[in-house]
Amino acid sequence: MLDRLKGLWQEPYGDRRQEIVLIGRTLEEDRIRKLLDDALLTDDEFQAGPRAWTELPDPLPSWQVPSAASMVDEEADRIQREEELSEWQEFR
Repeated sequence: MLDRLKGLWQEPYGDRRQEIVLIGRTLEEDRIRKLLDDALLTDDEFQAGPRAWTELPDPLPSWQVPSAASMVDEEADRIQREEELSEWQEFR
């Protein structure tokens, strides 16, 4: 274990690093790996520091976070469909 950590050691940060684990069926590993690799900073970008990083474009797809209203609408739609299905099953 100690030898493994020594192999990961990089000055000035030590063994600090991040790892991502993705689990799923039919994941497109090559595509995901390319997206993540393309998001890495170059040495020059890294040296520019955090203030400069805020000016860089985001290479990853945007994340759409549903609004509370749309979540309520989706829940209402789901309940309506369940009620209709229940009525249909009783009718049969």
